[in-house]
Amino acid sequence: MSKDVHTEHCCYRHGCKYGKDDCSVETGDKQQSHPCEQCCEEAADPIRSALQAFVDDFEGDHVSDGEIVDEPRWSPLTSLYKRAKKALEDS
Repeated sequence: MSKDVHTEHCCYRHGCKYGKDDCSVETGDKQQSHPCEQCCEEAADPIRSALQAFVDDFEGDHVSDGEIVDEPRWSPLTSLYKRAKKALEDS
């Protein structure tokens, strides 16, 4: 496997560190040489990583300008989101 700047710094899962659409790792043309920094952080603290992923996904789907939208405020998912976000802020 030939190495390039992308195989050394980018991640198939987390994307191109440089924001390039033609990243050899992100397109699947080459394999990354080692886990990226974010992969290493996730491996070190999988519970925090899972909470962060949930918060990010929820915010992407249900939060606009800091306000919850498209989800009833009383739903269990909304309650879990608020608790997860608070736990991440407190840690």
